[in-house]
Amino acid sequence: MPWSEILGRAAERRRCILERRAYRRGVQAVRDEASVSSIASKLAWRAAGMIRGCQRHDVAELRDSHRDIYDRLEERALGRAATIASGEYPLLGRTTDLSGDIDWHRDPTSDHQWPRRFYADIDVYDPDNPVDVKYVWEVNRHQFLAELARAWLFTCDEQYARRTESLLLDWIEANPPCEGVNWTSGLEVAMRSISWLWALAALSQWKEWQRETL
Repeated sequence: MPWSEILGRAAERRRCILERRAYRRGVQAVRDEASVSSIASKLAWRAAGMIRGCQRHDVAELRDSHRDIYDRLEERALGRAATIASGEYPLLGRTTDLSGDIDWHRDPTSDHQWPRRFYADIDVYDPDNPVDVKYVWEVNRHQFLAELARAWLFTCDEQYARRTESLLLDWIEANPPCEGVNWTSGLEVAMRSISWLWALAALSQWKEWQRETL
């Protein structure tokens, strides 16, 4: 094994030890409140700047210039939002109920409850546990939030924006940093971040965002 890999693994091990200690003490990252406030005030607009075509005027321009494409996209957006509201959202070949309260730590196919403890202490590939972690991970990728936000972008219907906001806040409350199955994979964190960026971008012109929320 090359020295670079040995050093890399040692650094990763050290980081995990420090995270575990902080988690046990209930310590979160120290934040500069002024900096956080500045970022929050611009967060949705920063997301919108990364993703083109997510403003109301973009939708209006599409409607005026390519009505057939607009109609297809609007129908698709509302159809996907309707499946979320109905509790029959398609996920990995199955229907998943996302219409009410969501237990972010529960496997939607078997009702298996993943433990609420430090992420590195959770064995997601335990041979004695037949539950496939991919199903709970897929729910927590939050791609349906982008679907709800897109429906708002086409309709300005408050229900879609409110539902997106409430699910985001509920997830944050139920998944403190480093706790639970949804922090066990860097890839899953990245996928969730992409979904959040798309949702924030599509809702960047929603007037009801509160600074505290952002």
